[in-house]
Amino acid sequence: MNIEIIIPSLLNSLVGDRVWESSTPDDLPRDGNGDILDFIIWTQHGGQDAEYVDQKMGTHTNARIQLIYFSRSGAAAAQGIRAARDRLLASDYTVGVYGSPVGTYDTARKLRGRMQQFGIWYPQ
Repeated sequence: MNIEIIIPSLLNSLVGDRVWESSTPDDLPRDGNGDILDFIIWTQHGGQDAEYVDQKMGTHTNARIQLIYFSRSGAAAAQGIRAARDRLLASDYTVGVYGSPVGTYDTARKLRGRMQQFGIWYPQ
């Protein structure tokens, strides 16, 4: 199992399979009015290794990830990041929440976002 599979599998249903690692596609999906549909961008920001006294690695890996939920409205972005957090916490993985959501704005696309960081332990 790897984090590149875990994150989309947990979150894609929240945004209709629009969870992307690090960047968006050039042509973002739009609704019938031409508005960009909500999406999630995630990036990995390291993690922590579990090394034991006998200098052998443990059976699980940790990833520190940042999620950014983008939407046309701040309220929808706030609701979306909460839904993503709840989905991660309800998963079979050990998840830590690192701080509260922070607001952001994509001026080029006129989208509001909420970002938050998490730690996830998953089997190698």
